[in-house]
Amino acid sequence: MNAQSTLVRSSLALVSTFALAGGLASAPIVVASDTVADEAVCQVSLEPSTVKAGEESIEVAAMPSAPIGSLVSADIDGESAVGVEVVQAERGERGDYALSLNVLSASAGTWNLTLHGVHGDCTGTLHVETGVASN
Repeated sequence: MNAQSTLVRSSLALVSTFALAGGLASAPIVVASDTVADEAVCQVSLEPSTVKAGEESIEVAAMPSAPIGSLVSADIDGESAVGVEVVQAERGERGDYALSLNVLSASAGTWNLTLHGVHGDCTGTLHVETGVASN
């Protein structure tokens, strides 16, 4: 659970407790909050989800399972040696974000890729295979 998710839940609990104690007996309770992606639940689907090492720039569509708002950044396990750059910070028509991956010197393996949005984080898996992709 991230700090923003905890803050929203704590604020809701405080308002509810105050209202039950009679502090807002005559006033209506209105609580507005943005949906916050819970890291434990939010998953990212990548298309393609498997890439071959040796390419300088591969565009990948990243589709989170929960709203995360505008994309602030994306990162991947450091041992992967994969470079990640956000190409499109707002969701496209398919509900995805565009990332550019540099896998020129990438290590083969399965790596966690995390999207960091203004309303939460989501994590998915990228598979890197050895060798250059054929054209």
